[in-house]
Amino acid sequence: MNAFSPQGIIVWLIIPMLFTWILTAVRSLSERGRPVFFDGPEKAVLVIMLFPYALGFVLLAVQPTAPGVFAPLGQLPILESFESGDGRALSGDERSWVIPWRRVVLSLFAVYAAIALAQMIRVVHALYRLHRVAARAEVISGDGDVHLTDDIPSPLAVFPGRVLLPRSLYNDLRTDEIAMIIRHERHHIARGDHLFFPWLAVLDSVFWGCPVMRRQTTRCRLAAELACDRAALGPDAASRRAYGALIVRIGNGDARESAHPVPSLFSATPKGVLAMRLTTLFNPAKNRTSKRHIFLAAVAVLTPFAGIQWASAQSSGEGSFTVMPMTEGRVTSRFGLRKHPFSDEHLHHHGIDIAAPIGTPIQAPGPGIVTRVEINHKGYGRLLDITHADGTVTRYAQLERFHVGIGDRVSAGQKIAEVGNSGRSTGPHLHLEVRVDGQPVDPETVLTFPSRRSSAAPR
Repeated sequence: MNAFSPQGIIVWLIIPMLFTWILTAVRSLSERGRPVFFDGPEKAVLVIMLFPYALGFVLLAVQPTAPGVFAPLGQLPILESFESGDGRALSGDERSWVIPWRRVVLSLFAVYAAIALAQMIRVVHALYRLHRVAARAEVISGDGDVHLTDDIPSPLAVFPGRVLLPRSLYNDLRTDEIAMIIRHERHHIARGDHLFFPWLAVLDSVFWGCPVMRRQTTRCRLAAELACDRAALGPDAASRRAYGALIVRIGNGDARESAHPVPSLFSATPKGVLAMRLTTLFNPAKNRTSKRHIFLAAVAVLTPFAGIQWASAQSSGEGSFTVMPMTEGRVTSRFGLRKHPFSDEHLHHHGIDIAAPIGTPIQAPGPGIVTRVEINHKGYGRLLDITHADGTVTRYAQLERFHVGIGDRVSAGQKIAEVGNSGRSTGPHLHLEVRVDGQPVDPETVLTFPSRRSSAAPR
């Protein structure tokens, strides 16, 4: 299984994406339309959302065995090439229903990755510009951490722990107002937001196609702003009103920020943020959601592990081929380049042929799930696929009859079909393929066969 196989896509993309949507929906219902933003819970939810993606890549690395999870994909009309089982190129009618899913997935991923890369370049460029702005700024504090600049429209905390103030704003404000702004931005630095916000921008770039993830990064920014607002407030109501007016004034400056793309990457400026900050300022909410978030976190963290445990239980003891597909017959045509029996062209043979009388039983070489059954393929004839524990697919073609159906779980040695002479065939035989990560491999490197003698006549 690799990242671009059906199993890999399920593990690292589909399951995590569904999980983040479900978590967001459950959380929205629990908030009953009255969201409360506190820093710790918002960061915890973001980590929980990222956890399934990280777990998916770990699962890809350790190659888990879970055929029960991946079996439904095998029922899709998917082929890896435009050749029939006997090496003949498929006709237009035959290939009309073929879905080259690997090329489609790779193409879509390439487009997504290109857009993500472009977004990442924008983030890096913004960080570079911000570094240049900070380097040119004028120091105005004795501690050397407050600087004036003409290159930004609103205050900003930047690496390596500097507060940047717009010169125009600094000249227009009173000393007490400037002190509140500096307290706000210094609290950002104390919390590490000058490092955290760029990482949120990176996540926005990587997950640009996942709105719930971007929604959560916005909530993290807003929670940080609200925390710094609380830290910047004075002890009396008058200072609260003055700070509210200051937020409105700076917020109007943020509205004109389109000409200054650097701060917009790292500050929370979506629609409704200004109103939310003012509402929280004058009607502070208590953090009554800790127990709910703890419950959601526990469910979110335990669910993937429960899925792994279930998958392991479904596939315990599976993953190896211990039985010969046939106990009689002989190998008459091997994997690789050969002279085609109908066209006399030299074409690649994707499997091996085992000659045997019609009705000779065929058995599963290892446990797995039947993921494809076709009764009238023009090249393969009667066709059957089994997806095994590690994602390997064994394909049996030119069959006479089936003894299993789609979705059936089979065990090693179980009778699954009988040798036939269906499709494009020169005589009774089994055409057998083995596909790893969707690509055909030599079956004789994976399975054991009754005879390794070959005949001059292809089958």
